[in-house]
Amino acid sequence: MDSIITTNQETNLKSNTIHEHNNPFDVSLFSDNAKIKRIDLFAYDEDENGIGNQVKLERYSGLYNESLGQVLQSRPIADTYKLVPHQDLFSLQADILDKTDLPKQNIRVVDKLINGGLQAQRTIYYDDLSIPVSNSKDIVKARIDVFNSVDTSWAFQVFSGAYRNLCRNTLVFGGEKSYHQKKKHTLNLSPSAMIQKSGLGLSMWHHQKDLMLNWRKIQVTDQQFADMLKQTICLKKSKSAEVGVNPVNETKLNYLLGLFDEEKKELGSTLWGCYNALTHWSTHTDHKVERFNPETLKVETINGGRTNANKPNVERQRADVVRELLTSDAWQNLEMANA
Repeated sequence: MDSIITTNQETNLKSNTIHEHNNPFDVSLFSDNAKIKRIDLFAYDEDENGIGNQVKLERYSGLYNESLGQVLQSRPIADTYKLVPHQDLFSLQADILDKTDLPKQNIRVVDKLINGGLQAQRTIYYDDLSIPVSNSKDIVKARIDVFNSVDTSWAFQVFSGAYRNLCRNTLVFGGEKSYHQKKKHTLNLSPSAMIQKSGLGLSMWHHQKDLMLNWRKIQVTDQQFADMLKQTICLKKSKSAEVGVNPVNETKLNYLLGLFDEEKKELGSTLWGCYNALTHWSTHTDHKVERFNPETLKVETINGGRTNANKPNVERQRADVVRELLTSDAWQNLEMANA
């Protein structure tokens, strides 16, 4: 392993880079900009006589970007952390998916490097796995997302989902484990097994397609949607059991109801509209809505998130919340009560 002395002159790219193409075997964004490897780390120490010494840090290493000749500013990486280089990961994904029944043509690949290469995301859109939902312009397309980091900041994640072209919502699936997989970078992490399951998740596309088409037919009132939200993502997890404390996050509730109002203009008061309100929340993290407040008798602007937050992280976290909601009893009851 190469060695380097830690100094205050370490550099790190802050910009995010995106490369769109149609060849899953093209990993040039990662190999040209973020070829990451481990390096030894040394600390500088002085003895009682003021003589300086370089002391190698045991059981930890740093990260070096060979592509750009830079030491990455990140926390020390433990030897028990499984480093999965981005270019190796996405080359592996291309090999595995090429052997499945998934379409090989009419695909779009979006590669992203985040925080100078510390994190990476690849999204593959399948144009041939698409359905018109409400009209000829409202198209839902299947997709696979892979998230990876080299600095412990992200767990390794793979999920199969969809993308609604009209509103640019990322649609998430619930239920089957193959739809969403999340594991830490421990030594027993198997990216190949998780990627293979992602292909299986998209093989269930027809089942999910029928589900989405059925949601278009299910009528849901504002009150029913609000009651479901109060039992799930708008329910406060802390202090909610205290006497006199409102257990519901009213700001989030009103924001989601405002999103439902927006979706109803195109999709009607349907479960499909509810679902798209949720995926709008998870996709567009800095969106604002206007909603009438019956207490003040005024139309108020409600902010749905923090514009200065790490957007990719917030999107992933919210998508996880929506996936969990879709498997909840409250959602299932809403679906069955109005079917």
